[in-house]
Amino acid sequence: MKSYIGLKAVKAEPQTKDGKDGYKVVYKDGYESWSPKETFDEAYHESGNLSFSEALYLLKKGERIARKGWNGKGMFLFLAHGEDLTNCICTGDMPPCVDSIAMKTAQNTVVIGWLASQTDMLADDWCVAK
Repeated sequence: MKSYIGLKAVKAEPQTKDGKDGYKVVYKDGYESWSPKETFDEAYHESGNLSFSEALYLLKKGERIARKGWNGKGMFLFLAHGEDLTNCICTGDMPPCVDSIAMKTAQNTVVIGWLASQTDMLADDWCVAK
């Protein structure tokens, strides 16, 4: 038997089923299930308390991510796809662009090539941006 590890963003609400505490879980595609409390608590924690690695995983899956600790309103990170960047900025004999982390700033501009600070990488206040 193989081992698997994964991370999904889900919505959940506490629910009792057959006298056991647990959660009604709703996945991004609308699929609903029920999970016992112990199993759910081992696999999930509330968004807004994600580690950088968890947030980075979600960013690579297409989610916009942010830190609760950022002061700028509306700031978030997203994955800028290399093909889109190449089509947008490369002319003539320029080589193709690669995927990059981009930031939507509080000034409503986009910065391509955002780099994480030590504080960002060690923070546990990452969340999926609205």
